Amino acid sequence: MKSAFKILVTSQKGGVGKSTLSANLVAFFQRAGKTTTLLDFDLHGSSSTWLQRAPALGAVIQHHPLPLSMGGNRPLLDARLHLRRAASSSDVVVADLTWSDSMAGELLFEFDAVLVPTSVSEIELVTTATFLSRYSWVFDSRLHRPPTLLLCPTRVSEVQLQSDAFSKQRFPIRFLLAPPVLESQSA
Repeated sequence: MKSAFKILVTSQKGGVGKSTLSANLVAFFQRAGKTTTLLDFDLHGSSSTWLQRAPALGAVIQHHPLPLSMGGNRPLLDARLHLRRAASSSDVVVADLTWSDSMAGELLFEFDAVLVPTSVSEIELVTTATFLSRYSWVFDSRLHRPPTLLLCPTRVSEVQLQSDAFSKQRFPIRFLLAPPVLESQSA
């Protein structure tokens, strides 16, 4: 059985670049010769819509909005089902999901890497730190293999490059820090 590398791009906030990052990752891996699937779990389906309208890459593009309003284990079970199906036929699976408190944290264990885009504005950093602290038990787990956590600064200005926004005091869990996406860059 094929073992795909599974990436979750998530945050509780909208407009931080989840869909842009997801679509670009799919394009990158597909162009690098990896069979790649996008699982767009968001209701609006931005990343899947963008990729379907872009020049054909050969990637598999799926839009499966999770039934978050149903609560219980249904969103977790649906996500696992779609993820396992995609992973059986792809080298890389990229999942795009706006995290909701109705999602079970156990879903995070299904992924090899969790990418969390965030701007470096104070309010977004506080929101991101609070979100990640709530799930520190996943990223610090000794019972299960935790996913690698990667924080992805987006819309960063030249002045903000000098700050120490991603300190251990603010983020008391282990993470990797991606190079910033500058405010003036287009995705």
